[in-house]
Amino acid sequence: MSDGDAGAQDPSDGHLSPADAFAEWAASEPVPLDRAALAIAAHCRTDAVDEAAALAELDRLGAAVREPVPEAVIGLLFGDEGFGPNRGRFADPANSYLDLVVSRRLGIPITLAVVTIEVARRAGLELHGVGMPGHFLVGTPDAG
Repeated sequence: MSDGDAGAQDPSDGHLSPADAFAEWAASEPVPLDRAALAIAAHCRTDAVDEAAALAELDRLGAAVREPVPEAVIGLLFGDEGFGPNRGRFADPANSYLDLVVSRRLGIPITLAVVTIEVARRAGLELHGVGMPGHFLVGTPDAG
């Protein structure tokens, strides 16, 4: 969906089902990971997903990054803000829902990576996901 689409709906405006909203976000270029992950959470759960609160917290975290370098983002999230893996209940579905990961500060590697990428983006730093066998990492564009 481009900004110039006449009459195009914003997938987050509540008029689309979560699955349709995800399809719209996934077709965007670049894909807004935060919005797509929140659409997945809304699709998979029966309780309400507070997208606005999750996005506001990601915005707050992005504004709190002292310098747009990976070390500052990682230090803020996994140091100051206390994000980390839910080692005690790794298989808990809540670890996969971006809004709950943001509010609880616990997740699995892929959702923690989404938080990292999105906070970095808000701070002016481009990071991206790197799929590895059995792992999901975060890298910089110049890391090859």
